[in-house]
Amino acid sequence: MTELWVILGGLLLICQIIGAIFAVDAILYGKTPQGTLAWALGLILLPYLTVPLYLVFGGRRFEGYVRARRKRRGGIASFTVELGRTLEPYQAEFRHHSPGDRAIKRLVSTPCTRANAAELLIDGQDFFPALWSAIDSARRDLLVQFYIIKDDAIGRQFQSRLLAASARGVHVRLLYDAIGSSKLPRSYVEALRDGGVQVAEFRTFRGPRTHLQVNFRNHRKLVVADARTAIIGGLNIGDEYNHLDRQLTPWRDTGVLLRGPSVVECQLAFAEDWHHSTGQVLPLQWDAVPAAPESAGTTPATPGHPSRSSADARVVIAPTGPADELPTGALMVLHLIASATRRLWIATPYFVPDASIVEALQLAALRGVDVRIITPRNNDNRFVKLAMLSFEPDILPSGIRMFDHQPGFMHQKVILSDDAAAVGSLNLDNRSMRINFELTALIADAPFVAAVERMLAVDLASSREVTLGSLRRRSLAVRIGARIARLAAPVL
Repeated sequence: MTELWVILGGLLLICQIIGAIFAVDAILYGKTPQGTLAWALGLILLPYLTVPLYLVFGGRRFEGYVRARRKRRGGIASFTVELGRTLEPYQAEFRHHSPGDRAIKRLVSTPCTRANAAELLIDGQDFFPALWSAIDSARRDLLVQFYIIKDDAIGRQFQSRLLAASARGVHVRLLYDAIGSSKLPRSYVEALRDGGVQVAEFRTFRGPRTHLQVNFRNHRKLVVADARTAIIGGLNIGDEYNHLDRQLTPWRDTGVLLRGPSVVECQLAFAEDWHHSTGQVLPLQWDAVPAAPESAGTTPATPGHPSRSSADARVVIAPTGPADELPTGALMVLHLIASATRRLWIATPYFVPDASIVEALQLAALRGVDVRIITPRNNDNRFVKLAMLSFEPDILPSGIRMFDHQPGFMHQKVILSDDAAAVGSLNLDNRSMRINFELTALIADAPFVAAVERMLAVDLASSREVTLGSLRRRSLAVRIGARIARLAAPVL
C-alpha cells in the first residue's frame, strides 16, 4: 500500500510539473489576457484535468501548417512568384482615397486586383444553382473545398456532379475538414475515389507533433473551376443550407461568385491547403483573365436590382488562419471597423468577440458611424447564443444597434464598411478570427456594395431591434447564464 501511495504521489508531482510548464507556455504564447489567465490558473490548480484539455484545445498557432510552409521551396513558392507576374497588370489600390488600406496589403500575401466581376449568392436558391453550374462548366481543373459535407439529398447531388465532371476528363480535387465532416460515411468518399476524384481530408492533428491539435479547423468554403470562376461564402454541402432543416429553416446565408484575376488568388489558397494535406504540388494553370463585361450587372438580388458588380471590381482575397505570423482574421476585422466613417453593418451568426473588437465597435459608434449588428434569434449552438447575449449590455450604451434576425437561422458572414463589402466564412468570434482557417473576399465596387446594402436592409426588416429596455426584462437566470457562458468565450 505504501508503494502505491508513493507511485500516486509521484504521478501527481509529475502532473504538477507538466501543468506548470504548460502554464508558462500559455503565458508566453496566449493571444488574449482572459484566455491566458484561464489556462494558467487551470494548469496550476487542476493540472490533472486541464493538461489533457490544453494538449487538445490550447494551441493558437498551427505548427504543422507552419512547418509545411517552411518546407515549400520551389513548388508552391514558385506558384506565388508566377502569380505575382500574371497579376501585375491587374494590381490596384483597394479604395482610391484610403491610405489606411495599406494595412490590407501587408496582411494579405496576394495583391488587390481590378477587372473582376462579383455576384451575390443569396441563400441556397442562388448558391446551389451557381455551384452546379460551376462544376458542370469545368473542363480542365475543378478544385472543391468545404468544411461540412453530408450524405443527404444535396450531398448526393454534389457527389454525382463531381463524378460526372471526372468522367468527362476534368481533374477533380475535393478537400474537406476531417472534424467538420466527421459524419461523412467512408462509402461516400470511396465512391468518389472509385470514380476518379482525388479526395483528401484536411487534418490538423496529423504528424508526431500535431496529432492532438484538434482545436484547429479548416472552415473555408471554396470552388474554383478552370481558374476562371470561384465561389466562396458561408454555405456548406447539406440539406439545411437549402431550407430543408426542420428546426432552422429558412436558412439565411450568403456566398459570392467571382470572375477575373481574383480567381487565381482563390486557387492559391486551395493549392496551399492541398499541399499541407497531401504533400502534393498541383499542376495548375495560373494565367489571370479579366472578367468579361457581359458577366456583370444582370442578375437581380431583389426585384429590379442587379446583384452583380461592374466588370472592374476591386477585390482582395484574404485567406486567414492560425499558421499566419499575425492574427490576420482579427486584424482584418479591426481594420474594417476602424476605417469606417459612415456605416458599419455586420451580419454574423456567432458574435463572441474579444475586448479589442468590442472597443473598436464602441469607438466607431461614438465617432458617429452607423453601426448595426445582425445576429440570429435562433442559433444552432445554444451555448454560443447564451454567450452572445452577454455582450449586448456592453455595446448598446455606446450607440451600437443590435438586431435579432427572426425567421429561421441566419448563418451569413457579411461586413459592409462604407463603400466596401466583405463576404466569406469568417465569423465574429474568437475561434473564427484566431483559430480557424477562413477565406474572405473584400470587394470595393459601387454596384456590388449597393446590392449588399439592399440585401442587409431586407434582413434588417426581418429583424427585431434589441433595446436597453428589452435587456432589463430578461430573467435573472438568463443574465447569469449569459455571463457564465461568456467566461468560456476566449477558448470557444
